[in-house]
Amino acid sequence: IAQDNVKEVKALFFESTSTMDSCWWKLKELENNAYLRIVTGQVDIDYFDTFVQEWNNQGGLTITREVKDYFSRKVSD
Repeated sequence: IAQDNVKEVKALFFESTSTMDSCWWKLKELENNAYLRIVTGQVDIDYFDTFVQEWNNQGGLTITREVKDYFSRKVSD
């Protein structure tokens, strides 16, 4: 932080998909809990791979597909 090596990444998608509407709160909670457990040392950093798998299984993969489909339609319009 002292060296200010932070790179800001701006979002490209500002819409909301149907799965986001129904699952986003659950995915954010899963994410927050995973990060907290890793940072506090409750689990090893390797748990991140498990978190990603759980995130994908609980709706993340569907959201990713929905966003890709959205951009595919925008490009073809």
